[in-house]
Amino acid sequence: MFRHHASFKGVSHRPHPVLFFADMLLLVLLLRLALQESLEVITNTVTAALAAEVPPGVTRTLYLCDDGKDPAKADFIASLGDEARYVTGRTRAPGEINGKSANLNNCLRNVIFREFEGRAQDIPARELVVVFDADMAARRHFLLKVLEAMWDESVSLCLTPQAFSNIHPHADIFNNINQQFWQYVLPGCDALGYIACTGTNFCLRVRSLAAVGWFPEYTITEDYALSMELKSAGFKGSYLNEYLAVGEAPDEIRNVCRQRSRWTKGHMQIFFSSRCPLINGKLPLIHKILYTNGTWAYFCTILTTLVFLFVPFNSLVFGYHPVSFSYEFAVAATVYLPLNFALMNYVRSPSHVRGQWMASVSNHILTFTYMKAVFNTLLSIVGVKKKAGFKATDKSGGANPISAIKNLGTNLMNSMNRANSGNLPTAHSDGSGVAPSPLSAAAAALTGMQQGLPAK
Repeated sequence: MFRHHASFKGVSHRPHPVLFFADMLLLVLLLRLALQESLEVITNTVTAALAAEVPPGVTRTLYLCDDGKDPAKADFIASLGDEARYVTGRTRAPGEINGKSANLNNCLRNVIFREFEGRAQDIPARELVVVFDADMAARRHFLLKVLEAMWDESVSLCLTPQAFSNIHPHADIFNNINQQFWQYVLPGCDALGYIACTGTNFCLRVRSLAAVGWFPEYTITEDYALSMELKSAGFKGSYLNEYLAVGEAPDEIRNVCRQRSRWTKGHMQIFFSSRCPLINGKLPLIHKILYTNGTWAYFCTILTTLVFLFVPFNSLVFGYHPVSFSYEFAVAATVYLPLNFALMNYVRSPSHVRGQWMASVSNHILTFTYMKAVFNTLLSIVGVKKKAGFKATDKSGGANPISAIKNLGTNLMNSMNRANSGNLPTAHSDGSGVAPSPLSAAAAALTGMQQGLPAK
């Protein structure tokens, strides 16, 4: 976060401008700490955040927001001196829905900006806050890039995409990399004035955040809700399409399903409430549609997947055909299907085709997860089930990765080893900087373990 009350001295007119900041008093980075994050992960994230370059004159302070009251993490932050501070010990409200938002709000409202309670308009426009998840390590130029985007005081939020070190593009069947979203959907939405927030790797103008009531606590997807609140209040956002931080994605099926279920429930909590974008009078029509796009995506995925499964089954088993095959149908299908495929799978680079395909694959795999989440949300709305609360995603991959891999079966791992050895790239071709995949190494380790076993 910046505290800045003076103006900029100037901007160079070179193709890549260098901004000169005058009297930047304070920079704060907030890390939302999940309870299960290890000290090693926290150390890596904090070290990267403090090593990130900042413009001359900026004084940086890092706040670690810990809901776990971990003495080891407190000692680590204390060892960093005045550069970092440890915040914990908040009081949890009964029936709390989003502990992550409450954790951040506790640090912002009760620690940093306590004197501005009820006076959002008095917070200086140059007060900025950068938020990272506990496992997201910033690159050295993260702050320079983001601050350049936030130089315009009319911009209230700047978002950057997410990259993951433990996911390989060729094995990303759950679409963690989400290339379709980061590279195609968000740039288009940004051009239409959409404000996007995805929970980490973003910068906020504190005055705007305070004006909309800080981070929303009424839903488990506070990022989606915050972006809509900012847009409804008339603020402006920016999407910086550069991979400037690298973290970890859940790599166990159970944790992936929990994460996607939470996303689905959060969208449904808002859609089936008085805060639904479709009835939000402060949003123009185009943004009513854009802010329900994610919700429609879940509904459409559920519907189309079930139809694509059951229609061929009914046709083959029961002889019931939903269409009558004729010359006219053949012509219509020949025209429609290729055009639809080209539109739905448009890519700027041939290397992106796999990412588009993975998005489709993951939707089919996770259809039941989406359907269950929608059903449970509806039950909670009518009072049959308890309202869903926020649960941080476990990204540890289990206590013993090799044992987990062995449970998948020797044949599966051997197949993956043959498929991935020798011809897979070690990083994203689009420059996201994702580290080499662990799959081949894990398979090789497993093979070595098996070869070392005595013959029966």
